[in-house]
Amino acid sequence: MIDQILKLAKQLISIPSTKNSPKEIKKALNVALEELEGFTVERFESNGSPSALIYAGKTRPKKFKIILNGHLDVVPGRPEQFNPREVNGKLYGRGADDMKAASAVLILLFKEIVNKVNYPLALQLVTDEEIGGYDGVRYQINKGVKADFFITGETTEFKIKNEAKGVIWLKIITKGKAAHGAYLWRGKNALWGLKKILDKIEKAFPVPKRPVWKTTVNLAKISTPNMTANKVPDSAEALFDVRYISADTETIEKKIKNLISDEAKIEFLENEPIHFSPKNNQHILKLQEVGQEILGKKITTIKGYGASDARHYSRVGIAGIEFGPKGQGLHSDNEWIDTQSLKDYYQILRQFLLSL
Repeated sequence: MIDQILKLAKQLISIPSTKNSPKEIKKALNVALEELEGFTVERFESNGSPSALIYAGKTRPKKFKIILNGHLDVVPGRPEQFNPREVNGKLYGRGADDMKAASAVLILLFKEIVNKVNYPLALQLVTDEEIGGYDGVRYQINKGVKADFFITGETTEFKIKNEAKGVIWLKIITKGKAAHGAYLWRGKNALWGLKKILDKIEKAFPVPKRPVWKTTVNLAKISTPNMTANKVPDSAEALFDVRYISADTETIEKKIKNLISDEAKIEFLENEPIHFSPKNNQHILKLQEVGQEILGKKITTIKGYGASDARHYSRVGIAGIEFGPKGQGLHSDNEWIDTQSLKDYYQILRQFLLSL
């Protein structure tokens, strides 16, 4: 089976399915679906992003017991990264770690096992996870796709990620009064006004020196329409990326608003919920049991700092996790997946699904 997994993984990795390449995006999905002839394939498309839901039987059940999820889109990479290569037990290439190799496992596992289980099982393949998942997972959910439990194959080193931070993107805008730079007392500098707010935010949310489970605020961009040195800028804005923990869900927006002067304006651009599934969920407990039996070591739960498609299921109250094989180099020039872990991943999920 590992040979089949690697063959399909290499096929997928060789396709530069980035957000600016709709033709390659569709090609990656079609290559995956070629492996799944004989099953029902529901195709979806929203804002140019195709996705698919695959299951046995002619009609979609009201609710699946388990949905296996993989995304086939990748971030841009160097040309040579789309020529996959194996070296010392590692498969290198763009998407090897995130997450075409894991998707290959899910595709082949679904193909083998869907008619062996006595409950409704689905495979969900999307192509927009790297840009938010709004037109893939979220769109399918809005079209009535439901499940008791959801597993996405993001690389987790065989740890179970059952919680991840929520995301807020916001913009703060300050206004001033334009004047000549030589007569600045005649104006009001919007940048100095913005700096006072930035200082307050930095004090309230200091940059951590190490990984820590707390709400963080990243100052991503400062800009002004002013294009010359000899003018007092009358407008300025800053863009922020806020990653909040569950304890701050109800209060984070208010905390930030309280740091903003009345003269400034705040715009909330995005607010994505936390991903959370309780550790005592029966499927999590069963997966830990199976994983420990196969790997010979304890399978732990972890918290995640970044967001994934799992949050879209959390939004509608569906439990789910990120669970995947071993790899490193996410979005880097040196991205790889451990090939032995792909075999282990297949066996763990296979035994887990058969045990339900």
